[in-house]
Amino acid sequence: MKFHSLRTSLAGSALAALAALLLGSCGGGGGGTNNTGGNLFLLPNSNVTFYAGMPATMNISGGRWPYRITSSQQGVFPVPSTISANSFTVIPNNPGVIDNTVQAGQLPVISVQVAVTDAENNFQQANIQVAQNFLTGYGLSYTSNCTPASGGTTSPPGCAGGETLVRLTPTFNGNLIGVRTLRIDTLRGPITWLYPNGQIAGDSVTLTTDHEGKAFAVFRADTGVPTQFVVFRVTDVETGVSTEESFILTGVATATALEILPDTFTFTGATKAECGTGSGQFLVFDGIPPYKAISTFADVTVSPASTDAQPGLFTFNAGNSNICLTDATIVVTDSRLVRGTVTITTEAGSADPPPPALRAIPSVLTLTCATNTGGTLIAGGGDPTAQVTPSTADPALTATAPTPRGVSIVFNNGGLATDVGPTVTSIVSITDGAQVVNVTVRHPTSCT
Repeated sequence: MKFHSLRTSLAGSALAALAALLLGSCGGGGGGTNNTGGNLFLLPNSNVTFYAGMPATMNISGGRWPYRITSSQQGVFPVPSTISANSFTVIPNNPGVIDNTVQAGQLPVISVQVAVTDAENNFQQANIQVAQNFLTGYGLSYTSNCTPASGGTTSPPGCAGGETLVRLTPTFNGNLIGVRTLRIDTLRGPITWLYPNGQIAGDSVTLTTDHEGKAFAVFRADTGVPTQFVVFRVTDVETGVSTEESFILTGVATATALEILPDTFTFTGATKAECGTGSGQFLVFDGIPPYKAISTFADVTVSPASTDAQPGLFTFNAGNSNICLTDATIVVTDSRLVRGTVTITTEAGSADPPPPALRAIPSVLTLTCATNTGGTLIAGGGDPTAQVTPSTADPALTATAPTPRGVSIVFNNGGLATDVGPTVTSIVSITDGAQVVNVTVRHPTSCT
């Protein structure tokens, strides 16, 4: 608990009071005395409890100044070493360790021995207690609508997607105080504070205690979050005194592997001669974003590389029909490096591929009266050994197939060797019964 602002104001008041006492001890002429003598007393001397953060005054009477003061727990009850006055005020600190005799449910206190010695070495001792002092008291509690753990009967303080009522009882100096304004601020955790009417307040909410000194606040936890610590601060608005509270928010069980739907894809080619191609999408569940995806095969691409969406959505593409893939892998990870995989197979089809185109080599011939014979070879087609059949509408040409895939074309020159007239172009069509290829033949009009 923090007492900084309260301590500052109280310390100033204590110094002012001490100065007044010192001034009052002097006579009108400025002379002073060192008290009246007599028996030395230190009050209170027993059965008194001081609360941390609240002013604690002890009185001294008898004996002679200056008084030397000691404390058995100087860190908890920091007394001045020497005074020349009949009282001193201390603001105790919160004890971190309490007496081992304190039982459960009792006020947590630590025993302190305060001693005073006067100028004539007279000695007195007081046994006091310093109690822990908490802004929210000793009874901060949670009531949630969460399901108890398996085998249990008590709901957890909070759970993913649930609502929790927080009961606050601000306590100062051991007393409940009504009509006190408090502010709650979330320091860590996926929770949202709500106003009494259910409207959203956000990461901070301000409330006021009722006449009995209690106040209620409600928060709602985000859905789908994992188990984690939640920390929030409660501040007394008037003094600035604050305390921090924490609890474990029961979340969704953390998966050891990502759930990916679908996680297997197969693409089949149209024929035996080509591999399948295509694209697809898959969703990623049971992880904590951001999700990342990377392909281990160059022929498969995936996008985006990373996504903060829940669930994660990715698109891939396999576009190379010349390479068949078997279980090409895309690796998906979340922010905790929990992993899942997607496998992609691209396989050839079962249908026969279409036959290659029928080709004539060469596909253009030039014949003359002197050189009136030419030939071409036929390639491609469904059956590379099938007999081809040539034909032409040009009466000056004769086309025959002396071999199954060879064609001979003759220009009928009448035995003459000199070209006459312009060159004409004719077509010889060659077929294997399924496809046709044309050969262009140029020759003179006649010969002499």
